[in-house]
Amino acid sequence: MGGNSCVGGAGTTSGNGSSVAGGSAATNSGSGGGGTTGGASSSNGGAAGGCAQVIIDAPLATYAYAVGAAGTAGTAGSGGQTGGAGGSGSISVEEHYNF
Repeated sequence: MGGNSCVGGAGTTSGNGSSVAGGSAATNSGSGGGGTTGGASSSNGGAAGGCAQVIIDAPLATYAYAVGAAGTAGTAGSGGQTGGAGGSGSISVEEHYNF
């Protein structure tokens, strides 16, 4: 299984000893893709991105931002299966008011 970010959505892998490709992480999760299965040709899942929760007391009108791209799927190994792709990042904005 890939690494879970703070919102979950890691890629998984299923299989009963046969060679199976890794599953991709959920879109906008920032989580890692799943590894492959297949005995000696198995691989690990990918890592997740970081998370931050920030409170801004005096917000500005605009902000510059960047969202990380999804990690590419791992190349096929000796078992012939590829790893799962990572999930792209996301930004979520919440407003809170005190009256």
